[in-house]
Amino acid sequence: MLDLDSKVFNQSLDIYTDWGGNYLAIPDIFSTFFGYKYLDDPSSLLYSYPLLIWLCGLFYFSYGIYTLFKKESFLVPLFLVLFGMTISVYALSGTFIPVRSAIYLLPLIVIFQAYGLKESILKLSMRWFSQDSQARVMYVLISSYLIGCFFLLTVGKYKNLHSDSGNPYELTRSYLKNNAGPNDLIISSLHDTVGGFYLGDLIREKTSNIYINGKVENIFYLTSETDKPNISLQKIYPSIKNTELFSLSKFILLASFENNGVRPSEIHVYKRKLKADQLLHIDQNLLSQLRYFGDNGDCKKKKTTEGIRISCTKSPISCTHQRFTFPNTSKNDFQLLLFHHHNDSGTQTLSYATMKSINQSGDPVPDIFMVNPQIDNVLDLDMHREKVDLVDITAQKMGDGQNTILCMRGKLFNGNSLIKGIKVFSLGP
Repeated sequence: MLDLDSKVFNQSLDIYTDWGGNYLAIPDIFSTFFGYKYLDDPSSLLYSYPLLIWLCGLFYFSYGIYTLFKKESFLVPLFLVLFGMTISVYALSGTFIPVRSAIYLLPLIVIFQAYGLKESILKLSMRWFSQDSQARVMYVLISSYLIGCFFLLTVGKYKNLHSDSGNPYELTRSYLKNNAGPNDLIISSLHDTVGGFYLGDLIREKTSNIYINGKVENIFYLTSETDKPNISLQKIYPSIKNTELFSLSKFILLASFENNGVRPSEIHVYKRKLKADQLLHIDQNLLSQLRYFGDNGDCKKKKTTEGIRISCTKSPISCTHQRFTFPNTSKNDFQLLLFHHHNDSGTQTLSYATMKSINQSGDPVPDIFMVNPQIDNVLDLDMHREKVDLVDITAQKMGDGQNTILCMRGKLFNGNSLIKGIKVFSLGP
């Protein structure tokens, strides 16, 4: 029933190194699991029950263990053994272990609480109610207690989330659906996981439209910060770091959505009107005419009606022997490259296309900046997913446009990807 991922577990141990915090985790088991305070990570607490509710839960738990111990239930020694082992691991491990790692104790804690609550009500009802009505009274009181707890939890979460002010991610998605055109590029600097969940499908749809229609009309920029004068993109080659590329002064602020609850969030929507010229379209016919080489010499290609498949022995890169020329390109111009390919299955590797003038010294692959790396490529992360259709988008400067070489990177060159085409757009400085 439990699938222990040792890699993730070991990474967690590497991150949490303050072993003294483990002693806090021992009382935190009874604080967090009883819904009072999250001592381990207070900032993540969304709602806590009043002190009286917590004391009642602690009493029911203690009374439940006591009554089941008297009845010689095997659950009590099982819990004590597991709890003792947990304390030992926390105290002696030498590394910090989050309290959530003791979640396997929660079913037993709930059982003891429920049994203690039942026995407490049964004891009290014996004094004032007949034996025939005791069961009915017990069910009414237990139901009332649970309904009261659920009511407090629901109302408390609603108030702390400030739900009446809305979810900024949902509001942003609705705003873009109504105001962004089909050929508008969306760049997001939001948290990848949350932003991808709410806006991923829309962003990928716009990127695909730009590739199909061959034009970019506007750029929308989404950010949770207002104090940064420039837009940063993630450089992934030759080193990984965030780099400021575009001035935000060329954008206008269209809308802001904010929630000031316990977990505050805000999104600001900027827009820049842009006419991006399409410099090049490498379609299926041109792909089939080009010759390719990789790290270990020439690559083989297989032509199809929709594109080509390339085979390069153990090479993560494939480049063209032929050179391209772009006479109207300035060294200060930025290019957007949209790389359309259809993988047989997920590769778990970022893929992209790049073009650079080899008149410049150094690596033939220029500095590469991913526009929305964890959104555009998210479908490719699942190695068991079949028929993954991707349009990877990158930003770069290709140079003076003379003697320009095309290269592609990724785990795509074992005949496992149908390369359909590449489009290059110039954004101007």
